[in-house]
Amino acid sequence: MNKDALTTWVIHDPNVVCNKDLIHILYSLSEDMGLPGFRVGIVYSYNDTVVACAQKMSSFGLVSSQTQHLLALMLIDEEFVARFLEENLKRLAKRHMLFTKELEKVEKSCLRNNAGLFVWMDLGRLFSEPTLEGEMKLWRIIINDVKLNVSPGSSFYCCEPG
Repeated sequence: MNKDALTTWVIHDPNVVCNKDLIHILYSLSEDMGLPGFRVGIVYSYNDTVVACAQKMSSFGLVSSQTQHLLALMLIDEEFVARFLEENLKRLAKRHMLFTKELEKVEKSCLRNNAGLFVWMDLGRLFSEPTLEGEMKLWRIIINDVKLNVSPGSSFYCCEPG
């Protein structure tokens, strides 16, 4: 069963026997379409508590009417969206392959994935002490000297520094 079929089955099939309060669907144009400047997404849930929380949180990230209009014009053009997604997938896969090959050359490991905007890599061997302070020191060097924002693992609650 593919992802779309599973989503349709869970949301629309009245015969599904499961606790729908435990099913939450999150979608973001930033990640799913490779549009990181567009902080636009959806939360779909049967759980009233989750929906209420999402409503309260949404007031901190309101989407301007100009952005809504631009995205509506873009998304209504199904031919454009299909071409965009196809080309975006090709480019992401190519850049992911190039990036991970370079990591291999310098003996830095990363978790395998299916391409995308994100790479989970281990930089623990680059700092002198395996502590949160060591990780943050390396992060400051990378962002200030290299001018690249490589988010530290601690910002994702990684169980070990690096």
